[in-house]
Formats: sequence, C-alpha cells, structure tokens
Amino acid sequence: SASSSKILHTISFVVPSYHTSAMDPSAFSFDDLIQALNDKLAFERSELRKERQAFLDDSRAFREEKAAMEALRGNPEDLIELNVGGKPITTTRATLCFVPDSQLARMFSGRWEEFRRDDEGRIFLDFNPDVFVPIVDHLRLRQLLPANEKPTLPEMADELEQTYRQTLGYLGLMDFWFPLHPNWRQLQLLPTQGVTIQHNPVERVWALQATGSGHAHCVSNVALPPNAAWQCHLSGFHSGGQLMLGVVGNPDFQSITPFSEPTASLFSSDHNCYQFGMRKQGLVPAWPGLYYDQTVYLRLAGNTLSLSSGSEQWSLDVDASRGLYLLVAFTKADGITLRPIVES
Repeated sequence: SASSSKILHTISFVVPSYHTSAMDPSAFSFDDLIQALNDKLAFERSELRKERQAFLDDSRAFREEKAAMEALRGNPEDLIELNVGGKPITTTRATLCFVPDSQLARMFSGRWEEFRRDDEGRIFLDFNPDVFVPIVDHLRLRQLLPANEKPTLPEMADELEQTYRQTLGYLGLMDFWFPLHPNWRQLQLLPTQGVTIQHNPVERVWALQATGSGHAHCVSNVALPPNAAWQCHLSGFHSGGQLMLGVVGNPDFQSITPFSEPTASLFSSDHNCYQFGMRKQGLVPAWPGLYYDQTVYLRLAGNTLSLSSGSEQWSLDVDASRGLYLLVAFTKADGITLRPIVES
C-alpha cells in the first residue's frame, strides 16, 4: 500500500543500511518509527555538540597562541648585543628585522631565543664579521632613508664575494639585496651538447664547463631587460681554448658556430671582437682579450654592449630593438661562473 511504502522509505532514510526490498512493513509499528527518528536526531545533536566544542577549543588555542606570540615579540627598539665571529657589535631589533620575511628577521623576532651566548652574554653568530657587519650597516642605513632612496650596496673584496653571497642566501636577504627584473624571474641558461651547467638558485650562480673539445655554447631563455648586467668569472682555459661573451638576437639558432650568427655580437679571448656575426680585428680599440682568473662585467644599456674589468671598459654597438639574449660560446674552457646582477 502507499502508507507501507512511505514507512519503508522513512526507515531506509533513518537507517540507510537497511534494504527496503528485504523489509516487511508489518514488522515495524508507528512507535518504532518515531523511536528510530528520535534516536537519529539525538545522535546528530550529539555530533553537532562535539563539533561545536572542538571548534571552541581550537579557537581558544589559537587565541592563546597568538597572545603568547605577542608576548614573546620583542620591542623594535630593544638593543641586541652580538658577537659575530669574535667581533662584538650592538644594533636594534628593528634593524635585524627590517626585512620581515627574511630568515634574519625570524631569528630575532623574539619568538626564537635559544641562541648560543659568549661569556659576556652576547648572542654568538658564527659568521665572518667582514661580511655580516656591512650587511647590518646597510640595513641600518635603509631604515633611515626614504623608501625610494637606496644606498649603495657594500663592496666586498674578491675573496669575500662568494661568502657574501652565501651569507645573504642563508639570511634570506638575496631577493631584497639583488632584486631581479621581472623578466628574469624564470631565467635559465640553455646548454648545447658539449657543455654542462650547474645552477645554484640561492646564490644565483651558473657554473659552466666544457665536456668535449669542440665548440659549445649556452644562451639565456629570456631576453635581457634594460640595463641588464652579468658578472662573469673566468677560472681557466685549456691549451688552445677560447671564450666569447656577448649577445644574440635569435636564441633558437642551429649553427655550431654561434659567433657567425648575423645577430651575434661578442667579446672574445683571442683579442678580436664580433659584431653582427663578423669578426672585426681592431673594432674595439685597446681590447686586451679575456684571460685566466679574471672577473668581468657584461652590460647591455640601450644599443650599447659594454664589458668592464676594474676601471677599464670597452663597448660594442648592437641592435637591441627586437630583444637580445645572453650568449656564451667557448672551446676547451672550464671554471666559468655567471651571475645576473640586474636590478628592477
């Protein structure tokens, strides 16, 4: 009957595990149905009370943790006594926390206080003071100047440059110190056969090494942004080796001799330079070539490609109207490290 079907439907809703096809309506009275409904409602009320209590407990725990964190958070004007690799320095918590999302700021936010201390009670940091102290001095200066005015970055001796970069990377300050142009956020160097590339993303360094005796090259995957610059350190050439640094307008060229590409302009280690794919002896006056254990800077500004070493600088005219890509070509060379130093 219709009433029996309704009872079966209601029972299957209250007790889903029951199969209506196997039920006999006469086995259930109206009171049984009412009791089943009451039991189900009581169970659901109990579950809701448990969920509400769990929510209240979580909310209370969150408020307590927030209050504890606020209590631990130090005053920005707190003086912090440091022993940096044996050199005592004093600064404020605000200076150390100037870059809020950095590892340095997290260390001194007030939440972490488990530091090693020296006999005078100073916090001991096992960093090179010749690197760490200039970093703190720069942060100190950034606090004093308007946000749109950026002071000159600390200058490091060549032998400290790697330690400087590693320290900035550890402290989480690399992006703040050397902000990259948005075009270079996905920057990569694309190798050809005969070259291996190792990339250290923390220090933003690419290390290149030839794996054969033939021509090898790599090219950037994105065009150089305005005022782009690369730092290049040359550790060595094998006998008969050659290195060329420059730009190319077509990153997809197939030639094994990229210096012959019509859009390529390069400085070469053999005292020659290439402009628009042609070698031109004497093109750059007093060009000495590239040599062993040298650090040079390759810069693109407008239609001028320049290479500098120390106080000397040499320039080539290029056509940057359609975009230019970094190009490194070499034979029998290794120990080449490249680092973008462009600022946004």
